[in-house]
Amino acid sequence: MPQNKESKKTTIKTLAEDLNISFSTVAKALNHDPKIKKETIELVNRLAEERGYKPNYMAKGLKNNTSKTIGFILNDVENPSLAYVFKRISVKMAKYDYSTLICDSQYDASVERKNILSILSRTADAIVIFLVSNDTQNLALLNEVAERVIILGDSSHPQFSCVAIDYELGGYLSAIEMLEKGHREYVVFAEPEEFPASAQYLKGIRKAFSEYGLSLDNDRIFFTSASIDNGCNLFLELWDPELKKMKIPFTGVLTFCDSMAHGVYKACKILKLSIPDDISVIGYDDNPLSAYSNPPLTTVYLPKERLLDSCYEILVSKLLHGATGAMRYFLEPHLVKRESVRNLNER
Repeated sequence: MPQNKESKKTTIKTLAEDLNISFSTVAKALNHDPKIKKETIELVNRLAEERGYKPNYMAKGLKNNTSKTIGFILNDVENPSLAYVFKRISVKMAKYDYSTLICDSQYDASVERKNILSILSRTADAIVIFLVSNDTQNLALLNEVAERVIILGDSSHPQFSCVAIDYELGGYLSAIEMLEKGHREYVVFAEPEEFPASAQYLKGIRKAFSEYGLSLDNDRIFFTSASIDNGCNLFLELWDPELKKMKIPFTGVLTFCDSMAHGVYKACKILKLSIPDDISVIGYDDNPLSAYSNPPLTTVYLPKERLLDSCYEILVSKLLHGATGAMRYFLEPHLVKRESVRNLNER
């Protein structure tokens, strides 16, 4: 006895037969191929939903060498700006039935290597990575899949697509703001210099100090990974509890990210120091909470909307339209002036 349309297993073939359109058109419509008419996409997907159609991604991946997944390898998944970008890309790519995997390398090259191997083992269709370092061994793992790799923040690897952020400019803008307001004694809280973005950030600060005839003394640069607690602990370590003053004199703190800056806020509250009267602070990222700090934090705006749009454009071009070759975007940050920097020239 033949099965009716409601009882037989729903496949692309049965959908095509029932709609009297070609197999390839149904397949493309299910993947929201922009070359297919909107009406056809809606018709196919409506019937697929009614029939409870579920694509077999494992079989599909074996046949088409695709897994319908995108792997993200970041260093700070708690960073609100990067979390925003990851979430929005996940939502946008879900329209095309792509799921996303996320790994946190914790600014550790050995962890990054494990994450790369893990994502590669899952045959992700694309890999988006914020590099821990320019470790040639880790990068070599990606060379064979360079066509589907997007590097965030760094543009020094021409074989890969990239969405580069000018961290050097960000560091420069931060330092110039402090210097223009009369601050000559300072400390810098940054990621280790092997982290490409941190190296660029420090280069920008050095450039600004050089223009003022000053040098960025290495004993005033302190390295740690990005977090509120680490920023707080670094600042507290500079405090002499017996003398009730800083072990080295400074009026300003330049931080590699807003999380570190918020750590400075926390430490100042513990030590009963006032921002900006006692200590001026500048962050980097402009995460959504920074405008509501007390006082509102002066920071460098990370262009997250353009970062999102650029990354999304590369993914769509590569995964949906079969684009080849490295696609490269270069983004410039800008300074957001608020109330955390005191103008010493007005004393």
